[in-house]
Amino acid sequence: MGSLILAAGTKGMRNSLPHSRIMIHQPSGGARGQASDVLIQAEEIINLKKQINLLYAKHTGKPVEMIAEHVDRDHYMSPTAALEFGLIDNVLGRQEDTKIGLETLEVTPETIRPETRSHRPVK
Repeated sequence: MGSLILAAGTKGMRNSLPHSRIMIHQPSGGARGQASDVLIQAEEIINLKKQINLLYAKHTGKPVEMIAEHVDRDHYMSPTAALEFGLIDNVLGRQEDTKIGLETLEVTPETIRPETRSHRPVK
């Protein structure tokens, strides 16, 4: 439920990188055992789903009915869609700024930390 933790973050500080994917979904679980135990677990998952929907609604400002529709199945979002949905507040950087070519990387023996230059174990 990482997206719920993200949505519940401090307003204005809920960030995503431009190439991220954010998914919302309903809780799931595997029930085994006697029928009465399976029923107890199913009821608990249904109650958890209701609580989660209320929390998403609280933190996104969306109606709980809309949340329920979106979490019914796995729902993946781009950062832009997550921003519009109210899960995040900012997309860090622009894609143009984050694209780099190999020629811009300065990986030389001098730029590599000494402890990572060798694959030999440190004694």
